[in-house]
Amino acid sequence: LEDTASLCNDFSEEIEKIEGIETVGSMLSGGITSVFGMSGGNTDVTAATVYVILNSEGEKNAFEITERISDIAKGFEERADISVTGGMMDSMSMLTGSGITVNVYGEDLEDIAKTASEIAETIGKVDGISYVSAGEEKTEPTINISVDKDAAMKKGLTVAQIFQEIATELTKSATVVTIETENGDYDVIVISEKANNFTLEDIENYVFEIEKPDGNTEEIKLLDIAEIIDGKTLSTISRSAQRRYLSVSAGVEEDRNITIVSAKVQEALAGYKAPDGISFEFSGENESIMEAIWELVKMLGIGIILVYLIMVAQFQSLRSPFIVMFTVPLAFTGAFLALIVWGLEISVIAMIGLVMLVGIIVNNGI
Repeated sequence: LEDTASLCNDFSEEIEKIEGIETVGSMLSGGITSVFGMSGGNTDVTAATVYVILNSEGEKNAFEITERISDIAKGFEERADISVTGGMMDSMSMLTGSGITVNVYGEDLEDIAKTASEIAETIGKVDGISYVSAGEEKTEPTINISVDKDAAMKKGLTVAQIFQEIATELTKSATVVTIETENGDYDVIVISEKANNFTLEDIENYVFEIEKPDGNTEEIKLLDIAEIIDGKTLSTISRSAQRRYLSVSAGVEEDRNITIVSAKVQEALAGYKAPDGISFEFSGENESIMEAIWELVKMLGIGIILVYLIMVAQFQSLRSPFIVMFTVPLAFTGAFLALIVWGLEISVIAMIGLVMLVGIIVNNGI
């Protein structure tokens, strides 16, 4: 517990040096569940959660602050295993102001990641974009062993045999027995010292011993029958409508209009041709805004019709309400003029104001 507390204090002190941080705190791994009464009573004193709350200025640069905290975490690698992720508040801010998001769909993970990287590079060149993330933080390095099946079979090996033997060498620990006591159950784990020290060089130089029909043993090097390729893979696979996808997210500068910048991004990606089997589509804040505005336009149309019908019922006339409805365009003229004078674009709030004006201007018209 003392070591964990000391580590959290040192880590928190480094985080507090970042501008835009309001509060830094920490709790043991069972802290959150304990608050809601869901803890089983056993708290792991070797694991803790450090939470960071941003102030108003920090929220505008949440992505950059997350990157800086990740850099700080690298300096503590010898003392602990630290992973940095966005929290609940960060997720809420993304729902209300997620900037521009492009979802890249496909089945091949390498093609998805490559396409996402190319799209991110294109978006990053658009004027008004503050940052771009192609989801690199969601990828992990991998070592791919591509076996030549024909060469392996000539040596008396199958892909399954090769996989099983390499997997056994890489297995660091195994539970051999569970001891039951009055105070609880305890697993007895055997740890392989050889697996802990197994390196990439050991994999490349790995030798299979094959017993031949005549009783002799033949040694086959892995590199003679397989190719070792460094690569990256997604740590988590996201799906939408049964399709794999990776999100490319971009932030818009504070003084820029999201709709105008989104139009520039769409124009920049208009000539981009994705590989076969890969597609992409826009989502994020701009699409949410446009969808909301379209719904408000429909609401405005329905509102005008309902107001007219109510006046028809009140006046017992079709012509008189029709004359009154001619005042509605005057309301829009004033609203648009106000937006131009103050240099504002049509937004969801502006559309709500227009819907309200329909009722107000009809009252004035009557």
